[in-house]
Amino acid sequence: MATQIPLRCQCGQVTGIAEGVTIKSTNHIVCHCTDCRNFVNRLAPTEALENGLNIIQMSPARISFTQGKEHIQCLQFTRTGLLRWYTECCQSPIGATPPSEAIPSIGLIHSFIDLPSETQSDLFGPVRGHCFVSKSQYSAGGDTFSPKAGIGLWLRMYGIVIAWKLAGDSKRHAFFNHGVPISAPVIVDKH
Repeated sequence: MATQIPLRCQCGQVTGIAEGVTIKSTNHIVCHCTDCRNFVNRLAPTEALENGLNIIQMSPARISFTQGKEHIQCLQFTRTGLLRWYTECCQSPIGATPPSEAIPSIGLIHSFIDLPSETQSDLFGPVRGHCFVSKSQYSAGGDTFSPKAGIGLWLRMYGIVIAWKLAGDSKRHAFFNHGVPISAPVIVDKH
């Protein structure tokens, strides 16, 4: 059953909805990459990241902003890197998209979803896998982390993006307007 998901920054100036969301139309993953950690630590240094960052991969065509779109900003760590979206009003991380609307995907950060963690797990299902886990994280995490996401997860992640592309979702992108990001990316130092 498709669900409408409320989205909200910490201060409430930016709100939105994700419509038509189902377990089958999303991927619930945990990312351990350095760039995700740097991004969240830059904005929300109090967020606990030792177990990775909970991300919901979905089509950006499902997202619409109901207020505060003018407060949405983005940064990049490199000119060709992911666009990392956040709110300027309260520095809430939103998520990351590829640098072009041609690839319709966003990794929506769990804290931008205005629902309790338990409800998010019910809606998006269990974590499908952990990505970019280092050997030291794997050793510390025991059975919690897999040292590799597994070919099945990667095939699902790319397969779902291809399906969104074929459905025309790149033409209905919440973070791009006619091929241009809704906020000009600012390139920042990773550290």
